[in-house]
Amino acid sequence: MKAILYVGHGTRVQKGKEEVIQFVKGIEPRIDVPLQEICFLEISSPSMEEGVASLVKQGATKISVVPLLLLSATHAYYDIPLVIHSLQQHYPTVTFSYGRPIGVQERIIDVLEERLNQVEQNTKALVLLVGRGSYHPETKVDINRIADKLRRRVSFQIRTCFLAAIKPSFEDALAEASSRNTSIIVLPYLWFDGLLIRSMQEEMAPLSHKGIMLCSPLGDHPIMKQAVVDRVRESWSFPFIHDESQNLMFSSKKLQPIEE
Repeated sequence: MKAILYVGHGTRVQKGKEEVIQFVKGIEPRIDVPLQEICFLEISSPSMEEGVASLVKQGATKISVVPLLLLSATHAYYDIPLVIHSLQQHYPTVTFSYGRPIGVQERIIDVLEERLNQVEQNTKALVLLVGRGSYHPETKVDINRIADKLRRRVSFQIRTCFLAAIKPSFEDALAEASSRNTSIIVLPYLWFDGLLIRSMQEEMAPLSHKGIMLCSPLGDHPIMKQAVVDRVRESWSFPFIHDESQNLMFSSKKLQPIEE
C-alpha cells in the first residue's frame, strides 16, 4: 500500500508547528494516496522514525518521503537521507522513494511579489530578502537566483542576507540599511512562523521608529500548496538509493539544484 511521509523542519514555536500540520491537512485530499502522515526532522514530534512506524503499522509497503523544505541543502542532501537509509535497514520489505525540496521556481516568486505588495507600494524602498542560511554552498547561490528573479518583477532595490552560516548576516544588513534615508522591507524566504521569525522581530524592534516593515512568510499560499502537491506526485519516480562508495545519500535522480 502506498503512503506519503511529509517531513517538516521542526520548531519550538507551537504556532509554527500547527501551521505546518494545517498546511499538510490542506493538501492531503488532493493526493490519491490512502496513507499520509506528517513528521519532523528535529525538535518537534513525531520524528521520522515514528512517522514511518505509524505508516508501516497501517499497512504501508511503499513510502514516499517528501521534504517540506524550500531549498536543497544539508537537510535534503544528508540528514533526511541518513534517516531513510536507517529505516530501509529496519524495514527491509518496505520500498522508499525520496521527493525533492521546492527549489527555485518562478511561481514562488509570485508569492514573494504578493507578500511585498501587501506591505508597501513605495517602489523606492530597500528590500532585504532574508534566507535561513546553511553551510552548503548551494544555499547562497539559490537565494541570489531568487533575488535576481524578483528584481525582474519589481522596482524595489533588493539585497540578500542570511540568518545563519552565510554573510552578510541579517543583523549586519539591517544595520547598514537602517543608516540610509529610505524605507526598509524585510522579506523572509521562510515558509512558516518559528524562532527565526521571532529573532528577526527582535532585531527589528529597536528600529521600529524607522517604520521598518516585515512581510509574512510564504505560509499556506495556494501556490505553495500546489508546489508540494507537484513534488508529491513526482516523488514516486525517485526510488531511494544509498551510495556506499561515496558515503552519500540520495534518490536515483540526484538532488541537483532545482530551477523551474
